[in-house]
Amino acid sequence: MADAPQGARTTGEDARRWLAAMPGPVAGQRSLLESLITTAENEPAFRWLELGGSLARGAGDELSDIDAGLGIADDCWDEGLAA
Repeated sequence: MADAPQGARTTGEDARRWLAAMPGPVAGQRSLLESLITTAENEPAFRWLELGGSLARGAGDELSDIDAGLGIADDCWDEGLAA
């Protein structure tokens, strides 16, 4: 998130507030990111979700891809790979 310090932890609520402020042209990306946040919150194997690239900098547009990483708990790694 462009306004959060690097390495800062945010909650799903923080992320949703930030997503709501994204400009209209990135509505498609916003929708997918909202789904990713919900999934990460509801799946115990997921430890973190990180957004990078132009969307994270607040410079995204309708053609921007989503640069994201999703952390998986060590003890769930093999299960995650099988899915």
